Amino acid sequence: PAAVDRLDRAVRRFPDDLPLRALRTRMVIVQRGAEGRSALHDFEAFCEGNADALAELARLHLILLQEPQAARAAALRAIALDPSTASAHVMLGLAAQRVGDVRTARAELERAVELDPDDAEANAVLG
Repeated sequence: PAAVDRLDRAVRRFPDDLPLRALRTRMVIVQRGAEGRSALHDFEAFCEGNADALAELARLHLILLQEPQAARAAALRAIALDPSTASAHVMLGLAAQRVGDVRTARAELERAVELDPDDAEANAVLG
């Protein structure tokens, strides 16, 4: 709880810092349970209009909350804003993989590598 309180103060000081806001959201989801949905809703509002932030929202849905459909929706919104956001293609690919859509997963992960050949996550999944 003390860590979340410190992150709250940091977010008030640096309200536009994406990694800080994402970390705070993760911490609230993990440590405060019921408050997690509210924190996620606040983070989602922060993400509007920002492809990188929406890709991070997709990551939260997929990895932390185990919600591949919500992850897919956030990744698609990110790609609609900026098709060159490699992390959004990674998240879309991983969400597709989670629901068994192997063809889409591979295509999106390959697209991520085209956009960012050094993307460790996409390269690791593709092998």
